[in-house]
Amino acid sequence: MIFWMPVVIICVLLLLLLCLTTQLRVNAAKIDKSNQLVLELSFIFNVILLRYCQLAARKSLHFGIGRWGIIKINLKKSTPAPKKSKPATAKPKVPFSQRLTKFARLLHRHWRELKTELVYLLRSFHRPQLNGKMQIGFQNPMYTGLLFGGYYLITAIWPGLTQRFNLQPVFIRAETNWDFTFRVEFVPLQLIWRGFRCWQIIRQSK
Repeated sequence: MIFWMPVVIICVLLLLLLCLTTQLRVNAAKIDKSNQLVLELSFIFNVILLRYCQLAARKSLHFGIGRWGIIKINLKKSTPAPKKSKPATAKPKVPFSQRLTKFARLLHRHWRELKTELVYLLRSFHRPQLNGKMQIGFQNPMYTGLLFGGYYLITAIWPGLTQRFNLQPVFIRAETNWDFTFRVEFVPLQLIWRGFRCWQIIRQSK
C-alpha cells in the first residue's frame, strides 16, 4: 500500500496538469547581438511555476510554487560533439526552398480540411495577447514574404487574439531584431488532441 501511494499521487498530478488550464508567457528581445528570452509556464491555477531564462550566454531553469522560487539550476553550455564523416552512400540533402515549396503545395491542396482543424487548434488557446515589435528579413526575399503571409493568415483566423504588434519586413538584407511579449492560456490535453488531428491530416495526405 505504501509503495502505491507515490504512484497514485504522481498520476493525480499528471491528470491535473493535463486537464487544468496552463498559462504560457514568452518575453523575448534581440537587439543587435544582445539576446534575452524568458519562457514561463504556470500550472494548476498558477500554483506550480516553471521558468527558463536566457540572458546572453547565461541560461537557467527555475522551479517554484506560486512566485517563490524553490529550485534554480544554472545550465552549462554543452560542448558540440565532433561531426562524423558522412558515408559516400548518404542521400543528398533536399534544399530548403524545395521543402518549403512542397509544404506550400500540400497546404494549398488540403487547405479546406486543415483550416477547420487549425481554427479548432487556435481556439484551444484562450485569451492570447501579443505586444511588441519585430523587424525581420532573410537573405532570400521570398522567405520574408512567405513568413509575413503566414503571420497575417494566422492572425486573421485566430479568434480572440489581442495584439499591439508592429511587424516590419526587411527585403534588402538579412536582419532580425525583436522585442515582444506573448501570453496565452490553454488546456494541455485539448491542445495535444487538436495538434494530433492536424498532424494526422498532413500525414494521410502525403
